[in-house]
Amino acid sequence: MKPFAVFALLVAVSGCAATADSGSARIDAKSAFEQLRGIEGDWRGEVIEGAWIRDGDQEGVHQPGEVRPVEGRYHVTAGGSVVEATMFRGMSREMVMMFHFDDGKLMLTQYDEGGNSTSLVADSIVPAFADDVDAPDSSRERDGIGIRFSLPRATNHALSDDEYLHDVIVLVRKDGAHTIWRFYRDGAPTRGVFVELTQKDAPRALADSRSKGN
Repeated sequence: MKPFAVFALLVAVSGCAATADSGSARIDAKSAFEQLRGIEGDWRGEVIEGAWIRDGDQEGVHQPGEVRPVEGRYHVTAGGSVVEATMFRGMSREMVMMFHFDDGKLMLTQYDEGGNSTSLVADSIVPAFADDVDAPDSSRERDGIGIRFSLPRATNHALSDDEYLHDVIVLVRKDGAHTIWRFYRDGAPTRGVFVELTQKDAPRALADSRSKGN
């Protein structure tokens, strides 16, 4: 997993937070959903996870071990109204994310291996840029979008002693999708999971594999 990919996603996270109450850099939800639809297919990549560390202005996943391979799939269904993302395919922790609209809001409903579901709403959608992350936006090539899905304000897990999913950040790029899950306890981040999917499997290869019973 390239360090730049991790840093670029964290920059997108910062951008989401910085523009959450400003319309200056916003992208409308329908355009964001179209970009999610555009990455339909079977993907391969890598996952890192660990404690969520804050050090001054920097924050991110502290990597406790090796980067591990992971598979994911984005599938457009329900007449084009839902994007179904299956993560950790073939693993005991396989989970599903459903991107959809509800009352005009772009939503993410996540179902995990424990039978739990969490509904989050897109509260910020901002452009993502390639190459030099320190250069002004006007001089960089835009190559995707960053979407932050957060718990609705009325949901108050901070009063619970249990760890809970606080937000999910999805960076949709030309080469795939990068996703961060951030978990909280007592109102503070505890751990994060970062998945980078950048290798798309050819449909014909997948079909051949399935025909052979693999």
